[in-house]
Amino acid sequence: HSVETLGCTTTICSDKTGTLTKNEMTVRKIYADGKVFSISGAGYSPEGDFFLNDKIVRPDEFLGLDKALDCAIICNSAKLVKNDDRWQIIGDPTEGALLTAGAKAKKFKEAYEKEFEIIDEIPFDSERKRMTVIIKQSGSYTAFIKGAPDVLIKLCSYTDENGKIKPMNDKTKEEILSQVETFTRHALRVLATGYKKMPLETGIKENIIEKDIIFTGLFAMSDPPRKEAKIAIEKCKKAGIKVKMITGDHKLSAAAIAKELSLITDEANVISGEQIDATDDSSLKELVNRMVVFARVSPHHKLRIVRALKNNKEIVAMTGDGVNDAPALKEADIGVAMGITGTDVTKEVSDMVITDDNFASIVAAVEEGRGIYENIKKFVHFLLSCNAGEIMVMFFASIFGMPIPLLPAQILWINIVTDGFPALALGVDPVDPDNMKKPPREPDQPLIDMKTGKLIIFQGAIIALCTLLVFSYALFVENAGITKARTMAFFVLATSQLFHSFNLRSNIRSIFDLKFFSNAKLVYAVAFSFLLQVSVIYLPAAQNIFRTTVIENIDLLIVIVVSTIPLWVMEVLKLIVRRKKSDSGV
Repeated sequence: HSVETLGCTTTICSDKTGTLTKNEMTVRKIYADGKVFSISGAGYSPEGDFFLNDKIVRPDEFLGLDKALDCAIICNSAKLVKNDDRWQIIGDPTEGALLTAGAKAKKFKEAYEKEFEIIDEIPFDSERKRMTVIIKQSGSYTAFIKGAPDVLIKLCSYTDENGKIKPMNDKTKEEILSQVETFTRHALRVLATGYKKMPLETGIKENIIEKDIIFTGLFAMSDPPRKEAKIAIEKCKKAGIKVKMITGDHKLSAAAIAKELSLITDEANVISGEQIDATDDSSLKELVNRMVVFARVSPHHKLRIVRALKNNKEIVAMTGDGVNDAPALKEADIGVAMGITGTDVTKEVSDMVITDDNFASIVAAVEEGRGIYENIKKFVHFLLSCNAGEIMVMFFASIFGMPIPLLPAQILWINIVTDGFPALALGVDPVDPDNMKKPPREPDQPLIDMKTGKLIIFQGAIIALCTLLVFSYALFVENAGITKARTMAFFVLATSQLFHSFNLRSNIRSIFDLKFFSNAKLVYAVAFSFLLQVSVIYLPAAQNIFRTTVIENIDLLIVIVVSTIPLWVMEVLKLIVRRKKSDSGV
């Protein structure tokens, strides 16, 4: 069911981070003390310098910057480790980027953990969009918080500028939010940090801790888009598949990445979670068709988006990794769980798991799904057209008062041996590259539609005509006797079906345009079946079982030439179809 659904997917709703992007976070800029600091270096190696106005500076010279780094390191669940001279991250890449930025300032998490006791943690989730760690130090609690800027700044009442705590007024908030917008327009992902000191008797309560926070800084990180994702998106466009980016990132940051991936050209096709909340279900149904990027969304938004798309008769593939994504994955026609970052819950409810968390793998799966469905059609088409030919041979011979052209043992042999191996080989035919240049098929489209049914009957008729012509020639022209006539008919019916198997590789492309050995299994299957067919005619033991006789000289040439006719008839028809398409500009 999943493979069949994949083949007719019309919309892919994909996460951004790690799926459309590399998930290789690096802190590029920090806003603290009212200044923007740049950081050099790449990856997780703690090698790099801090710059202010293109001059190298020491982070500890700026108390606000120093405190922002403290917040980012302490409010962190990841670990920065060195294995075999290579620095690696254990945990979330975003948190790893923050630890790396701290390490470039000679600040390491292990040193902090020796100085204080961690009392409690309020973990990050996609609804809260923030994380808090509470430590006990010097007779008081200190809460360190990091999260989405638009969420955290609303909770801030003060700023820490070069060690001085100042009330945060509207002007300061506007300056900070303006800086957030500047970062996000450059495709940088932004996190805000802050802290709050409390006496021990305060108690640990979320509604008390996460308010009146002291703002320390903004961390702007780059996460470059995957090159293969851009190629895959272009392939989706040609295949008539819509791609929609769904992310928890800031609207402008998501839009910038979407532009790099050629998903959008402007921000008119971007909508935020707040706008979705303000939209009723009937309006959202119309809106999801136009919107391409959904930013600052939560899991319940994902569920609404999937339902709106399905109400528009879209076949939806939805990605997810967190526990809260499970309802949306279950609701989607194809739930796609992330193999690396995905939780066990999402993997359990999903229809498909992407082991490398790569969007290109999703598109490859859709392409494979289309290919498998096409191969099932080829398999069924081949067997039905061959059986139609056998039925017509017996039927028309009876209608015209001819002797029975085939014995039961001969028909059974053709069905089991001669038809079987090529049919199985067609079932593993390589995916046709043109499959991703066609629009998605309708999910209720039958495996054999009227057009295909007519073609099956036509092909069966050609096979039957060739068989009866040779049977009649041997019987009435050569007067060769019923045994030889049946042998020649038996040979033509079996061999013409072997040649016919090559027709089924493509409905339009010539066999000469296809690489002959691109499906080596079919070549070997046809060759093996042909040898078996020859053995039935020329081996004395087989002749006794199947009532056959030796075919020689001109008769052998006739049966071989006639057996190829179904192949040439279809080649001519394909040529006509290709010319019509070319003339119509398709």
